[in-house]
Amino acid sequence: MLAADQAQTCHFSRIVTTSDSILTNDILTMLVKKYAKRFICADAITFDYEPLGQFDLIFMNSLMHHLPTDGCRTLLSKLYERIAPNGTLVVLDLILDNTCRIAHFLAKADRGEFPRPEQEWRALLDETIHPQLFQRYDVGIGPLPLWRFFMAEAKR
Repeated sequence: MLAADQAQTCHFSRIVTTSDSILTNDILTMLVKKYAKRFICADAITFDYEPLGQFDLIFMNSLMHHLPTDGCRTLLSKLYERIAPNGTLVVLDLILDNTCRIAHFLAKADRGEFPRPEQEWRALLDETIHPQLFQRYDVGIGPLPLWRFFMAEAKR
């Protein structure tokens, strides 16, 4: 969490997004215009991140349930390599939970074709980025969980 004074000075050095239909053309046009040379639209799996250098923080939100397991493995490995010493990779994504019918239904109804149970996420992350933190959280209405997510944090 950024303090208010930090949030004002925070900026993106690069924004990379996928080239599939997750973002609409209107949103892509706005992002390209707003962030100019700092915005890159590319296939996140095959993109060569090395020329961009290293990053203090890489934040990936709700992308991997759109990717097959091999693609996730490749992407996580590439991003982990780009973390600067003492840098952090933060991953948030959707959990396919069989214990809650509503959360399970909404995860399957999402546009992502690859929602995974928590155990699969943990195994994939342990294999690639060795997170120091894995935390599950619910998003819902009061005590009723509508979605189940995880946050994983890996440091170099």
